[in-house]
Amino acid sequence: MNTLERRRLIKAQVVDVKVAKAAVNASKRQRAEAAKVLRKDMAAEHFNQLRAAS
Repeated sequence: MNTLERRRLIKAQVVDVKVAKAAVNASKRQRAEAAKVLRKDMAAEHFNQLRAAS
């Protein structure tokens, strides 16, 4: 295996790692967004229950 081939392999691995990290971050962002929406909905529902009770 010559130097060029070795460099190409290493570059491919680095790109793979970057893609994987980007995917993980995207799924974390989606989870955080979903949690935020859920919290908002639960708070609104709670507020509506309080308003209905009074």
